Amino acid sequence: MISEERVKLMTKMAIYEAGEGTKDLDLSQYHKKQYIRIEVLKSIVVSSVFFWMVVGLAMLLLMQYVVPLIAQKETNYYRFILIGLYILFIVINAMITYNRAQKDYDEAMPRVKEYKKNLNRLYFEYETKAKPEDTKPKDLKKKLEEELDAESI
Repeated sequence: MISEERVKLMTKMAIYEAGEGTKDLDLSQYHKKQYIRIEVLKSIVVSSVFFWMVVGLAMLLLMQYVVPLIAQKETNYYRFILIGLYILFIVINAMITYNRAQKDYDEAMPRVKEYKKNLNRLYFEYETKAKPEDTKPKDLKKKLEEELDAESI
């Protein structure tokens, strides 16, 4: 027999899985520090490529001014400025990425926890309806709550 409560719960879970759940469930595979480190590392790599592409494009566009400076061999000053700008750009971008990743993780974890709670509740309902003589509902519920607590650690 189909339970209306189960159908509502499964629909709610399916909507979550199809929407923001895809990103949240992928994110929940990592610990918070791991996720933040991966995001910051990706950001540093992409930002480095972007920065040096922009610098290369600027040098190509301003070639008439760059070539005489290279010929005079007074490029140390400009190298230090360029490296300083690069470091500043990377640090600012890493800080922004760190804060964004931390915020994303903190916002996603309550949704994932609610999803897992609903999943366990659905499992509990199926187990109690399928084998009422084999299991005691209180023992099964306690077992499922312990499993949920163990997963969150």
